Amino acid sequence: MSDSFTTTVLNITTGTAETVTDLTRECEEFLTRAASGRDGLLN
Repeated sequence: MSDSFTTTVLNITTGTAETVTDLTRECEEFLTRAASGRDGLLN
């Protein structure tokens, strides 16, 4: 098992109203690049 970590910062512009932002696509793209079929933990 590898002890390496991969980090990506998402810049999300928010306003003054409370909202919910769907990050599913960004998470899928990150996992495709960083994990490519391996196990891991996404926080």
